[in-house]
Amino acid sequence: MIKPDIRVYRPESGMESETIGVVMTGPIGSNNANDGGRDGAHLAEELGLTVVTFSRLGAQNSVLSMPGTARRLRRDTVAAHSKLSHEVNSVLETEGIEEVLGVGRSMGGTAILASALTDQINYAGLYLAEPGGWLKAGKIEAVKHFFEYDGKQGAGLELVPEQNRPEDTDTTGLTKVRRMLSIATLGPRDILTNIDVLRTDFARRSVRTLLERGGVIMRIDFASNSKVIDEETFNQAHQEFASFEHGEGAALEMRVLPETWHASFDRRSLFAERARPVAQILIDTAA
Repeated sequence: MIKPDIRVYRPESGMESETIGVVMTGPIGSNNANDGGRDGAHLAEELGLTVVTFSRLGAQNSVLSMPGTARRLRRDTVAAHSKLSHEVNSVLETEGIEEVLGVGRSMGGTAILASALTDQINYAGLYLAEPGGWLKAGKIEAVKHFFEYDGKQGAGLELVPEQNRPEDTDTTGLTKVRRMLSIATLGPRDILTNIDVLRTDFARRSVRTLLERGGVIMRIDFASNSKVIDEETFNQAHQEFASFEHGEGAALEMRVLPETWHASFDRRSLFAERARPVAQILIDTAA
């Protein structure tokens, strides 16, 4: 059997903790061979922690994007991630990592939520940027929404502050062919594979379950020009999560970042900056 693509990155400038690590997976259109090294190595250096990246279900150039993946994700999103999470946890155990910060943007954030619900990995914290799975919609309606959003996002990014736009160096590690393929084919195919998760309120239900269980602190950021949630749904979710008693050790911070788009979180420095407070809480608690 072919093993999933799992990679380990360690900071060169010293470790903040030997027993706390980060698990990360990529957004729509990503693959671990390119994006894992580009993003994982950068995040390891920024946080001073070991980062383990993996190709999520449906990611392109992955054994996990085989025919039938969309059906497995539709049937039971959490169960579909169980074996993959078990494989990731085996790597974490080899690395001596005891507590994990799960991070992801876009569909990567949704996959981290699914992984957290499998109970295969000891997630103590989550940082998610624009995770999909908040709006209920028909398949055709959802596909149309995502493609129309992508069509106007480029122009929108030109109007936001520079610190909220991806930098040229954020493509470091991606070959010219890979960049062209990502724009033309990988993203659209990835959306279609995951559409039956993205068009549901899977993320909303998952966050509630994790809050009820306890033991996980979460920070979730959304763009002011969001691809995955509207203002009404954000407000409803915010009120819902505050309306019931959280399990012991559970905490949630949900924010909308002004003057941002979905791809703003592709800026590695912004993503690391937003993830750092959650990592620091875990480091300080373990000290």
